[in-house]
Amino acid sequence: MHWIGYIYRYWAYISGRTSKEVYRLVKPGQLRRLYFPYHSLDPRQAIERISEASGFGITNEASDISKGVIALRKVRNRTRRFSRRIKRT
Repeated sequence: MHWIGYIYRYWAYISGRTSKEVYRLVKPGQLRRLYFPYHSLDPRQAIERISEASGFGITNEASDISKGVIALRKVRNRTRRFSRRIKRT
């Protein structure tokens, strides 16, 4: 049980996800079944193998993309305001 909790928390720490998001990705039953094959691995290796088998990455890629979209929207909005000022003069 200690190993499962550690894997959840470490996964959240290295990925930038919340613990809640990690719980949604990997159910406790799945980790319980993977305890014997993976408990002797380095935690990062275990997480890489679990995420690879499940088809999602370790990092919070959606969050990185969202941050990029927000930054681009800010630039776009500044450009629009600037172009409106130029048209007025």
